[in-house]
Amino acid sequence: MPAVAPSRMLLLAALALGALPRTTALPLAARRLSPGPPRSFAAAGDALGPAAGRPRTALTTISSDAEAMESCGGAMAEGPVLGERMAWRLAVLGMGGLALLNADAMDAQVAHLWEFLLTQAWFRDDMFEPYLAVASFFTWLHGWLLVDYLATSGVLGDRFGGLRRYRMQDQTAAQRKDVDVADLALEDLPAPNKWYAGWPFELVVYLSPLFLIATYTDAFAARRAGLDLAAPEFSTVCGQIFAGLFLYDFFFWFGHVAMHKLSPEVYRFTHGKHHINAEVRASDTVRLTMFEEVVDVMCSIAALRLLHAHPISRSLYNIVITFLLVELHCGYDMPWSPQNLFPQVFSGSRRHHVHHRSGRVYFGKFFRWMDDLAGFVGGEKDYLRETKAVGGKP
Repeated sequence: MPAVAPSRMLLLAALALGALPRTTALPLAARRLSPGPPRSFAAAGDALGPAAGRPRTALTTISSDAEAMESCGGAMAEGPVLGERMAWRLAVLGMGGLALLNADAMDAQVAHLWEFLLTQAWFRDDMFEPYLAVASFFTWLHGWLLVDYLATSGVLGDRFGGLRRYRMQDQTAAQRKDVDVADLALEDLPAPNKWYAGWPFELVVYLSPLFLIATYTDAFAARRAGLDLAAPEFSTVCGQIFAGLFLYDFFFWFGHVAMHKLSPEVYRFTHGKHHINAEVRASDTVRLTMFEEVVDVMCSIAALRLLHAHPISRSLYNIVITFLLVELHCGYDMPWSPQNLFPQVFSGSRRHHVHHRSGRVYFGKFFRWMDDLAGFVGGEKDYLRETKAVGGKP
């Protein structure tokens, strides 16, 4: 077996530590929940008050039950669900460990990929990365649309009905009746919100200014210069993708807080469109104002420019970040979600779903640390969700 560099051993150890679930003891009210599919989101979400009609005040007292449930990564169920999450966690750690132990082989594969890409005119085109981002969004959005259809339509009977136990809106309905999702009849489960039909327009709005910039300016010169670089190491690609996501999340957090907190007028103009639905679906990922879209893209550009990211890293970054953004809004708490694989590190769909229901907490997209440090966690007591989506307000 080849010797493993100390830095790679440290990275593997960090991954393992990040995957450890929190050990916060659950309060008595939480322990009384019967075993079965995860219902932690329902309790955490019900601790948050509807945003409409509430005065803007400092963050109210955190509900102890909601805080404990969220901090435990939603691990409220016994047996199958915890087993699923642990199985996915071990699989990811195993694949990561194999990649680190076979770093030379991975480097060779990256070099082969780079050699191939340099011969392709479509890859050398200035608009390749924007087109890749749009294609990735299209793929992930319609993948979750298929999941929604299989889970909620009943067209194939109960074959895919098990997906509903991961759907957070269904967890809320089951929690109110103090039963498991599997115990509810199909007609008792909430129907999904209408799929956002404006997503093609949003993608055109995203591409059009970039196409004009690429055609009439030299703004993509940095990417063209990157095509003269040698192939990167596999570890460099992984590091640049992770660092890019970290910096993007850091930059966007400040803008996100400002859009919510500066004033109701600023919120409505810059961000209100995104919060039309309190119960989100994947298509809400691209339901953005023009201002928000510009801020979002600029945060990504700034992160990658600051890192001097290699074109391979930039391309894979586009695939990864679009997947994470759509997964963030999917409305499901899947066992393979980063928030369940590495609960000490990542935020995810649970926190972001609560954010859409409240508008007062959880402004980070991918990482926990900014919200945890700033105290934007927990929620308001005595929350009863409105039957009609009200959207988050500042």
